[in-house]
Amino acid sequence: MSNVNTEADDVDDYMSDDFLKQCIPDVRPGLITGPAARRITVETKQKESDARSRRKPLKQLEDETRQEGLKTSLTSQNKGFTLLQKMGYKPGMTIGKTGREGRSEPIPIKVKIGRDGLGRDTDLKLRQDRKQAASKSRQIQRANKEHELRNNFQQRISGNRAEKEIKKDLYMSQRVCEQLDTDKSSLQEPIEKFYWTKLYQDRFKTEDEEELSEEEETDDEISEEEKLQLLTRYLRETYYYCVWCGTSYDDEKDLSENCPGNTSEDHS
Repeated sequence: MSNVNTEADDVDDYMSDDFLKQCIPDVRPGLITGPAARRITVETKQKESDARSRRKPLKQLEDETRQEGLKTSLTSQNKGFTLLQKMGYKPGMTIGKTGREGRSEPIPIKVKIGRDGLGRDTDLKLRQDRKQAASKSRQIQRANKEHELRNNFQQRISGNRAEKEIKKDLYMSQRVCEQLDTDKSSLQEPIEKFYWTKLYQDRFKTEDEEELSEEEETDDEISEEEKLQLLTRYLRETYYYCVWCGTSYDDEKDLSENCPGNTSEDHS
């Protein structure tokens, strides 16, 4: 009997107050437990973080306070303002000898930001201006160089065209001179080697003649333009013939009156 009573005492009494207190949750005001409490803690921390992020930076607050102070006019509480009033200054007047010229507002404050020394910004701006001026100068030099090269190219093209025209006129004058010399003057050789075409020189050239004579070397030193001038003068004075007109005139008077001139430019 004693063992049975002991086991009965160890079993919980489901109808007792102690057992009921364990089953009923604590519903006291303001006390939240479980997942709801964790959710509220997370939301609270998030709100505090958002509030900190919405706070203005210290530099912004200082700037706003400074601007607000500058907008506020001086009062009689300021010693400097009191001294000005004693000297006859009134609010709104300008500071100057006559009271009509000068500043009516204080010199604005320019806050230096950064740790660079005084004059650093001016020096950087001066260097930048020098770089821009140097860059502009290089651009101008490059443009002038391109312009010069373009002009030189055009001059070379014009020179090549003029040289071709001179060679063409010289060859035509040599053919005419050879024909007139052989027909009218019955010459067997030209007065000057270059008065006739190269065909003549090749025709009478011997096999043993490998080197140029001193006379031919002298002829080679004369430019094509000079040869043309000498030859056309010879044709005009001897046969009254103009290469560019393509006509033999009756006499010198007829040549001077009807021929525009002794150059190709005169006939253009």
